[in-house]
Amino acid sequence: MMRRRFAIALAVLALATPHALAEDNSACGAPGVTPPKAANQHIGGDYPVLSVMLHEEGTTTLGFVIKQDGTTASVTVVQSSGSLRLDDASVEAVSKNWRYMPAHSADGKPLACPWKAQVRWVLHDSAAAMPEELAAMAIKMKPEDYPPEAFRRGEQGSVTVFVVKLEGMSELLVLVMESSGYADLDQAAARIVKERLKLTGAEFDGKSVPTMAMVVVVWSLGSGKPPAVPPKEP
Repeated sequence: MMRRRFAIALAVLALATPHALAEDNSACGAPGVTPPKAANQHIGGDYPVLSVMLHEEGTTTLGFVIKQDGTTASVTVVQSSGSLRLDDASVEAVSKNWRYMPAHSADGKPLACPWKAQVRWVLHDSAAAMPEELAAMAIKMKPEDYPPEAFRRGEQGSVTVFVVKLEGMSELLVLVMESSGYADLDQAAARIVKERLKLTGAEFDGKSVPTMAMVVVVWSLGSGKPPAVPPKEP
């Protein structure tokens, strides 16, 4: 299973490209100061697989400091792409991978410099190229699906569940494989999948066999502002 999921991830990432857009050097434009320059390739790192499955795109604007040694520090999101996953991936890429030739004063001393850059996340022909099984693996919950207390606390995350339909059983067996980090979101995800997912019976050589599926349930409040109307109590 892990080998197959890894192969799927590689295939998905081939459809996606994160890259850097214009970088702002206005803060280092004092007279006599030589602004920093990129010392390696500035890209956004690996496209989050779940973002590909959910067709998430956008541009993340980041603010950070280029230190005297050319590394980055204090990387923060100035403007969100609309996806927490893409924003987090942008911050991680800049923090770990981006390097610069640092700014220099007129006498050649390296200077720390505040900086801004954008990382754009774009999917290439994803709607046509995405395998059907991938498109069906991720389900994004609506605000009204949220457990009320989880909604009020602003909890977000993804829950991976393994689903099995056995011969002669009307109910699905649902097992949480990877937690969101919140027990109430995990429990709600398992309940919703059990209630709403319809699996047809599978056969092999004319005999019924168990039907299985892996589902990722995504709990997201968007870019940080929850809807004005909270979900109803179940």
